[in-house]
Amino acid sequence: MLWFTGCIDQRAWRDGEYIFAKLNNMQIGSGRRQHSGGTYRSKNAMEWGKQTQKGWLPVAEAQQ
Repeated sequence: MLWFTGCIDQRAWRDGEYIFAKLNNMQIGSGRRQHSGGTYRSKNAMEWGKQTQKGWLPVAEAQQ
């Protein structure tokens, strides 16, 4: 079943050559507290990587 999500926290900052964004989403209406989101980084605000247990991966690869 598909549930809508809402952003409950977000943060952006710059550190050196990278722009970072941290998102925390929560499902709405599921009756459970399911969270998603993550920490992302980019050098040019066009190509983003996501922090994973394997390290930083391109977003498309991290979300497979």
